[in-house]
Amino acid sequence: MEAKYQQDILKMAEEIRENVPLRPRSTPQMLNYRKILEHLAKQGEFAEAHRIKKLLEELEARERDLAVAARENKINSFANQMSQRHSAEMAALQKRIDTGRAELLKAKKLEAEK
Repeated sequence: MEAKYQQDILKMAEEIRENVPLRPRSTPQMLNYRKILEHLAKQGEFAEAHRIKKLLEELEARERDLAVAARENKINSFANQMSQRHSAEMAALQKRIDTGRAELLKAKKLEAEK
């Protein structure tokens, strides 16, 4: 049962990795920088365009790092939830087993007394 639970967690983590994109959505600030960069390049202000391009690259890198961290956090959170759910299921099953065993022992004891 433990192996099945581990397989479930790995399967769901893989599904999340496939469905959640690595590339973050463009923020309004990134879109603004791209527009400014385009206008500066058309106007021939290459020094200013280069400065804006550096800012844009830094912002994209920061956003990408945040997206990757959020993605991994989501996967870890889901894995923890699944683990807790499976632990609760195991505890419930163990309690049912113990209760059944206690009832059998009680019935056996009553049978022996008769």
